[in-house]
Amino acid sequence: MALEVTLTLKSRLGQLPAARNERDLQKQIIGQMRSCQRQPEQVRAFFNSNSTRYAA
Repeated sequence: MALEVTLTLKSRLGQLPAARNERDLQKQIIGQMRSCQRQPEQVRAFFNSNSTRYAA
């Protein structure tokens, strides 16, 4: 799951203007992670990957 989250975050950050300093980068990261939290389909998709499926 962590890999999928990281790849999604990097993809989204690549579409934004480059951060000028560490603080701007941190704001962009937090903003993108919060945006992801508001998308239930995206969160479910992270848990549906083969690497994070739970045995039933």
